[in-house]
Amino acid sequence: MKYDSIEKSFRCKQLCKKEKSCRIHRCNRTCCNLDIHQCELVCGKRLSCGVHTYKELCHFNFCLNCSLFDQEIKSHECGHSANHWCHNDGECPPCTHAVPKMCVGEHMSFDVQCHVETVCYRQPCGKFLLCTVHTCQHSCQSFDQKCTQQCNLKRRECGHKCNLVCHGDEPCPETICDAIVKVICPCAQVEHY
Repeated sequence: MKYDSIEKSFRCKQLCKKEKSCRIHRCNRTCCNLDIHQCELVCGKRLSCGVHTYKELCHFNFCLNCSLFDQEIKSHECGHSANHWCHNDGECPPCTHAVPKMCVGEHMSFDVQCHVETVCYRQPCGKFLLCTVHTCQHSCQSFDQKCTQQCNLKRRECGHKCNLVCHGDEPCPETICDAIVKVICPCAQVEHY
């Protein structure tokens, strides 16, 4: 026994060897009378990301996954800071910052995630084609100004639709009409198409 002048009591010289809460370290206090031996050291183990270390107190079992954002250490090729959880992959996950992008047919701008390359507008384009008669009916394709729709003008000779490939505002070419018509024999007994 030894008299402790600070605590004004007698203390033994025996070192405590009880296991601390972390189950790694042991208490090394002289004449310890604690019931619970909480480890007060910082863990310091490298986390699953391979970049950061665990800054909490030493503990039993595994460290938690890294919950830090990568923004302090990495940025994407696009220049946006990384806004995802820390990871140990070689490449960062795709950038998810919202940016305005035009659809491929240049109809409308949409706010999409930065990593999205092709933006599609699901409505018909509606732009006038070179023929100046028809509008583009494709949804979000690169705008092709050549019109491939059918001409709906009536033929002068018979009154049926032209049905040729659109020729713009030029007069319909004179071609043989291929419309199917109903013909009744003079006797009214037989019908032909």
